[in-house]
Amino acid sequence: MNSEYRTPRALINEILEWCNVTKMNESSRYALCKLLYSAIQSDKIAFISVVQEYLGLLAGSPEGRVYVSTGDVRHWVDSLRYGRSFGLVPWACGVKREDIGRLDRRGGPHWSNLYYAVANQFISVDNVVEVIPPLNLYNVREHGIIGLGVVVAAEVNPYKKLWSREACPPGSDEPCYSLRWYTLPLMLSVDDEMLQRNRIRVIGVIGEVSRKGRRNCAQSLGEDAGKLVNVLLENLENGTLRDYVELAYNYLRESLVSAVGGAHETDRGLIPNSKVEHVLSPWESILGDLGSVVKRITERLLSSGVYIDRNLVEVFVALVAHSNVLLVGPPGTGKTLLASILADVVNARLVPLTGHAGLTRVDLIGGPVLHGGNVAWRSGVLLRALYYVARGERVLLLLDEVNRMDVDKVFGEFFTIFSSPSPRGWNLRVVCNAICDEAMSYADLDEPAKLVCKSCMDREEFEDKVRSGLRVVATMNTVDFATVFNVGEAFGRRFFKIRVLPSIDENVIRREVEVAANYARSTFDVDVDEEVVRSLVSLLKHLRKDASSSDFVTPLPVGPAMVAGVMEAAAPIAVANGSRTIRMEHVCRALDTLVPVNALLDREWMEKWTGAVWNSCRAKMST
Repeated sequence: MNSEYRTPRALINEILEWCNVTKMNESSRYALCKLLYSAIQSDKIAFISVVQEYLGLLAGSPEGRVYVSTGDVRHWVDSLRYGRSFGLVPWACGVKREDIGRLDRRGGPHWSNLYYAVANQFISVDNVVEVIPPLNLYNVREHGIIGLGVVVAAEVNPYKKLWSREACPPGSDEPCYSLRWYTLPLMLSVDDEMLQRNRIRVIGVIGEVSRKGRRNCAQSLGEDAGKLVNVLLENLENGTLRDYVELAYNYLRESLVSAVGGAHETDRGLIPNSKVEHVLSPWESILGDLGSVVKRITERLLSSGVYIDRNLVEVFVALVAHSNVLLVGPPGTGKTLLASILADVVNARLVPLTGHAGLTRVDLIGGPVLHGGNVAWRSGVLLRALYYVARGERVLLLLDEVNRMDVDKVFGEFFTIFSSPSPRGWNLRVVCNAICDEAMSYADLDEPAKLVCKSCMDREEFEDKVRSGLRVVATMNTVDFATVFNVGEAFGRRFFKIRVLPSIDENVIRREVEVAANYARSTFDVDVDEEVVRSLVSLLKHLRKDASSSDFVTPLPVGPAMVAGVMEAAAPIAVANGSRTIRMEHVCRALDTLVPVNALLDREWMEKWTGAVWNSCRAKMST
């Protein structure tokens, strides 16, 4: 961006025109443009996804691209109010006239480095031009960080004041702070009501990383930049920062649409035609019927005796429509069942691979095997998934229990192909080049490899099909320690993560037990005594509470799938004892058969488990 003054509306339009001129293609991740598009098009899920994508890109080259801007409360409140009218948050530094000619150089005043970074946003990643605008932290003096944003433009404006109470000298119309820059907010801790009341709050998890010693209007974090970006990524992935991202999204949405003149002006070309007339991919199309898809999945879960919160199901479906997803949680929480039902509900072909220690690269990617005395090529689940995609199908590749796989031995080219959660960041050239070159070197190769490699003859069309038709869902068990390999962040960065945890809320637990009881009634034609429901709610609440406390030796929350298992085991026990009603004595025997493996392997855990179960059983059976 240049240093000529533009109105805020003109600035937004100029940035969008610049995005249009770049002719964005699928192999490039122009984070700035995608953030603008997702906000203008009111696509919150896409906005959150791109924030994480931008930070992941920034993590590879953070030094010299992260700056802290420090000011008083009144200045930051004024800036946020001002930006509310057009979507970009302004900030400024004082610049002497003799320093204006040094703006495009490194090593000048502290603010000149930020201006230089804005003017040099382009770097090459794997021979693809990427745009990595600088990151700016909003720091309130004596308080802390209240937000952060991407610097989209910088300019010198010696004609117009930014803040109402600035004048140099006092009483004149000349602004004190003529170097301006504008940021597109990624996270905010304040809403409109707080701004109206001149109130702020800080984002605590990043305050200690960035506050100390930061006093200037644009000070580089230097070596601390990488640490900060990693903190942001970690807390965004675990959900801690999601509310702040949503506040930034809400701040942007209406103001940006207003700034570009509303929907009619947008349709006339401020957003590239490829975005306005975008044909939804097979996976993206499910968002058009999101409510119905979520409802059908929830009903299927309930019919299987498993209760999973509807909000979690909705987030899962929305993320899978856009990207790869990793479900993380203890056993028995319904992770695998959720993914399988999603595939069935949206008519996607499910291609599963269940983890175990004996898997190799041949199982996941493909490779040579002995066949009829000869060496032949056999495709792994990835190539089989691509085979179905090449035939025009919607495909869900399910990698179940990835913590049971030896990552170094199994995943091979997977990391290179899926370099990001978003399909736009996938490096599919690896399939058509390295993998197909290897497969075609064998005289005997299977049908999946033949079709995939034939499809690579029109690589652009094939890659479009894969990006739109394939999604990868993985599950990871956080508790079971038998035959578990270390799954590092190199794997985790390829997925957006959703934690699936049993609830300790009594109302939710009751709902889980009632769902499992209804499943037993409809499946086994038995009744369930109300005392069973009350007792199981009390028992599960106790076990889950113990499992979350420090004195529980090996925590193992009992998930909703295990609750369904209890009822499934109790029903035939009741029938075998001549009863058409499941009573507490039948549940107690079922619980004895479903004791977790961790309890069997740990004496102290076993004592706690059996003590909790049988104390509950004896108390209820004796009344």
